[in-house]
Amino acid sequence: MTQDPDARLAALQQRKLELTSSFELIKLNHEIASLARDELMDLELAADALREILDLDPADARALSELSALLRQLADFHGLMEILAQREMLCDTDDERVALNLEIATLADELLDDKDRAIDALRQVLLFSPTHARAWEGLERLYTVTERWSDLVELLELRVAFVSDVEERTRLLERLAAVCASQLEDDARAASYLARIKE
Repeated sequence: MTQDPDARLAALQQRKLELTSSFELIKLNHEIASLARDELMDLELAADALREILDLDPADARALSELSALLRQLADFHGLMEILAQREMLCDTDDERVALNLEIATLADELLDDKDRAIDALRQVLLFSPTHARAWEGLERLYTVTERWSDLVELLELRVAFVSDVEERTRLLERLAAVCASQLEDDARAASYLARIKE
């Protein structure tokens, strides 16, 4: 006869008090997290067990991944942001860094209303993937929303350098001219962007 989940949890927690090895504590906390999440439906307890694992081994990929998922379910977006930043530091590839920074940017912008953090994450994306369209578009939108006009002009100038499509280049130069004229009140600079359209 199998033990009920509460009794199994109590037995695991008792065993935890007797352990001194980090390896064994990590293994046991993984068991507790699984039991709490899957059978007891206690997401907070599962998250606590995963945090204990990360206290012992901050690079435990399984704990980081599972805790990310739990924090999403718990709508603990500040905690999730910390875990995503921790995961980003452990990435092996640029593709992984891009994906995590896009997730951080979305979380910061849409759920935490932290535009500066979203901007930082999108700038990181461009460091690893300089032609990433979603990062360019996100930065353009965020710089506009936050009225960071000088940053927007710098971004658009960089983007013009990467664009080979004539229509897109024209749109960017027109946008540059509009921002310079209306937001920076620099008509001469606006005219120089418009002149470049004809080149």
